[in-house]
Amino acid sequence: MHLYLAGVPLPLVSEWLGHSSMETTQIYVRATDEMKRRAQRKLGGKEGSVFKDDIAFKYADNEAVLKKLAGLK
Repeated sequence: MHLYLAGVPLPLVSEWLGHSSMETTQIYVRATDEMKRRAQRKLGGKEGSVFKDDIAFKYADNEAVLKKLAGLK
């Protein structure tokens, strides 16, 4: 979990731990509230958005939907 929280991609964590499949690794990994908030900011804001300039996320201005998508209710 610490490697994942530090930004190491999950497939690499799985490989380093010697897991035979990603499903095994996913048993131990859960997104934290802070990870969900960061993802929400990438969906909603213009700065650091995961979307290109010519593509708009249709829920970008809907705070309730963004929170729900991020699991923050």
